[in-house]
Amino acid sequence: MLVMLKNAEFPELRADEWELHQRIFVWFESSENRRFKIYGAVASGIILLKRIFSGGLKKQLGTKKRTLFKVVTAIAQNLEWLGAALRGDMKEPPGRVNVELAGLVDAILEHQKEPLTQVELYGAVKAAGGEVPEDPEAFRLWLHRARKEGLVKNFSGTRNKLSRILRSLIH
Repeated sequence: MLVMLKNAEFPELRADEWELHQRIFVWFESSENRRFKIYGAVASGIILLKRIFSGGLKKQLGTKKRTLFKVVTAIAQNLEWLGAALRGDMKEPPGRVNVELAGLVDAILEHQKEPLTQVELYGAVKAAGGEVPEDPEAFRLWLHRARKEGLVKNFSGTRNKLSRILRSLIH
C-alpha cells in the first residue's frame, strides 16, 4: 500500500487512513445486524445534531440573510456551549431570539377570529403559558422587532379576511 501511495503528499498518513478504512469496512460487512445498529446510531446522532444546531442557528441569527462567517461563528459558539455543558457548566444556550415565543405568538395569531390588540395578544400568550416580560410595553417592543425580523407573521383575523374578500367582490 505504501508503494501505491508513493506520490501522495503524505504517503504514510494516507496509507494508515486507508488501512483503518478497510478494517472498519470489513468489520461492518461481517455482520448485517451490527451494520444495521451502527447505521441507526449514526442516523440518530445526525438528527439530534441537526435539531440542536438548526434551532440554535435560528435562535442566534434570526431570519436575516446568513453569511458564511456568521454561520461559522454561531456554530463555534454552540460547540463552546456544548463543551461547557459537558464539563458541568450548565448555562442557557447562546442566542438572542426567543424562537419558542415567536412560534407561540404565530400560532395564536394564525387562529384568531378577529384581529387582536397587542394587549389582548399579551394576555393570550401569558394565559397559554408563554414566558413573556412582566411589562406589556416590553412585549410590544419585542413583537415589533420580531415582526420586523420576520419571526412573527402579520396575520389578519379570519372575519377580517372574509370581509375584505366580500368587499372586493362587491366593488
